[in-house]
Amino acid sequence: MLSSLFADKLINLEDRTTHAIQVHGTTFGLSFPSTSFWTQLTVTLIISEFFIFAIAGIVYHVVIPNRSTKTTTIYPYLIGFGLCAPLCIMYPFFIMDFLDIRNQVLRFCVCGILPIVSIFHCTEAMFNHSPHSVEASFRNYAIYYMSVVEIVFDEKTNRLVKPSNAYIISRVKDFGINLLTISAYNSIMKHLQYQAFECDINATTASPSELLHGIFGWKLLMNNLTMTLLLHLYLSTFTSALCIMVLVAFGAKSRTVMNNPLMMTTSPSDFWGRRWNLLVHGCLKRGVFKPVLERSSKAIALWSTFIASGLFHEYILIGICPNCPLDFGKQTAFFIWNAIVVSLEHIVGKHSVFQSMKKLPKPVITVLVLSIAMPIAHWFLHGYTNTMLFEHGEFAFGIVQVM
Repeated sequence: MLSSLFADKLINLEDRTTHAIQVHGTTFGLSFPSTSFWTQLTVTLIISEFFIFAIAGIVYHVVIPNRSTKTTTIYPYLIGFGLCAPLCIMYPFFIMDFLDIRNQVLRFCVCGILPIVSIFHCTEAMFNHSPHSVEASFRNYAIYYMSVVEIVFDEKTNRLVKPSNAYIISRVKDFGINLLTISAYNSIMKHLQYQAFECDINATTASPSELLHGIFGWKLLMNNLTMTLLLHLYLSTFTSALCIMVLVAFGAKSRTVMNNPLMMTTSPSDFWGRRWNLLVHGCLKRGVFKPVLERSSKAIALWSTFIASGLFHEYILIGICPNCPLDFGKQTAFFIWNAIVVSLEHIVGKHSVFQSMKKLPKPVITVLVLSIAMPIAHWFLHGYTNTMLFEHGEFAFGIVQVM
């Protein structure tokens, strides 16, 4: 049965059914979202949950009981770092190889969500920073691990917060709007071959000495901005779909993942701490930042968090395109740049010059904040744009093209 479900490899765009539509003498081709893609995504997530459930069981029944005894040893750390973390890293490749998954967006979903979140759930448990409610019972803990987005628990009762009808409608509405928006934007970017302006700068093939070449060229800046918006739409659409899956599977509310980072950001720390991918932010905060902060300074904790983010993004690139030339370090370099920026914000942000800038209109502030990262955003983006990730993503959405 699995072989038949995954028979369509979702890599040949010519296999898609395209409906021709005439509008004022111009022929447009309309392709609808592939049911095979969404079916395969659902099945791979279900299979992943068996591994995640087992890892959650090891952490809850072995790591947590042994982390705070009077005779504390390295035992919980050996189990966490020596068994659970490697399992999180390896099981996605077993699934992708077993099912022969070739679509790069599907591969991203398998290796870029649950295993990453689970690793940091494991470290937060080892260092006693898991949310209190999730450790109240193994049921809570298993649901916490198995949820692809962060579930909301009532801190007083330690029970799942049930969604209201208005919440359910809003989640479905969000997914519908995101799906239509990304379909339209993806259609435009497909027409432009995912590069709005012709530019020969390629971060994936550049040597370290060439990474700063042409970073202030307006074509590169615009390409980085347009692809950042596309990536934001991808994350918003897929996480809104995952929120609906959580509603169906657990009947629970979940926290927002993307909080309008490209329109409402007021500072670099606001972007990374309160706007962009709050699911990963929460895991990194509890699983890296707080444990390091307890043992060192805030600066070291901040840098450790950004470097950890860079390293797991390197892992994701290996997962989505294992046959691509290994280009290790560009993702980490991008996050180190942002660690520098956030560190400088903490050092000089209270200066009167920067405080006066807060009086500027919010859109202006957002543009200024984003402009700090846009010149080198291709260090991060080209790892995705120079594979077939977005082309394979076309199977997930409706596409309109001129024929």
